[in-house]
Amino acid sequence: MASVENVYMMDVPDHWETGTVSIDEISLQYYSCGDGLPIVLAHGFFANGRCWERLVEDLSANYRVIAYDARAHGKSDAPEEGYDIDTRVRDLEKVIDDLGLSKPVLFGHSMGASTVAVTAAKKPSLTRGLILSDPAGMHGDPDIKPEERKKMVSEDLEEAKSSDLTEVAKEYSNLN
Repeated sequence: MASVENVYMMDVPDHWETGTVSIDEISLQYYSCGDGLPIVLAHGFFANGRCWERLVEDLSANYRVIAYDARAHGKSDAPEEGYDIDTRVRDLEKVIDDLGLSKPVLFGHSMGASTVAVTAAKKPSLTRGLILSDPAGMHGDPDIKPEERKKMVSEDLEEAKSSDLTEVAKEYSNLN
């Protein structure tokens, strides 16, 4: 199984564009492919922009799809502070602005859903529409710092390596 660091270093598909957007000396990684109406994907806590790979592939036949790594996620920088909702909104606005996106659809999951919802509430003319999946009420700073989050994810991955797949499947099904 790949380490946490190696998951983020895996090659992106050849037809994807990658780059960074800078805000307040922080670099945010983004991934993009396809043409047409823009859709921006904002991931949840503990994920990264690459978690959307299958959805990006499906949507990119008809849309320009952009996924980005939020601060302290994936290949984006992890500053000591700046994890409040206002900063996350500014980061998303910067991605939209720097990539020259005109009225994108914003699609967010969990933390990302909160980010896109607040972004649209503050600047309704910025977006064409929203898709919210399992929005989380993350209004302030997260309870843990980026290094603690990284340690937790690493521990979870180590535990998963020794888990019995059948037991994990039962845990997440109605078969218990």
